[in-house]
Amino acid sequence: MNPPDASASTCPLCGKDNQCAIAAGREPATCWCWSANLDPLARERAADTADQQCICAHCGRLENGERPDEG
Repeated sequence: MNPPDASASTCPLCGKDNQCAIAAGREPATCWCWSANLDPLARERAADTADQQCICAHCGRLENGERPDEG
């Protein structure tokens, strides 16, 4: 499921930049995902890499069209 050049700053679902604060060396509490409502199905699909990579806001969006970063 990982993209070919997987790293901590890429989404394991789409391979794009995940905007992860931790991967960028910032405080975890400053990450967009700390205040987001993520789609549980997206989290489940990325569970194998959860300790290495975060999903991006686009992949984590809720089914009703609400974006996690609007949450």
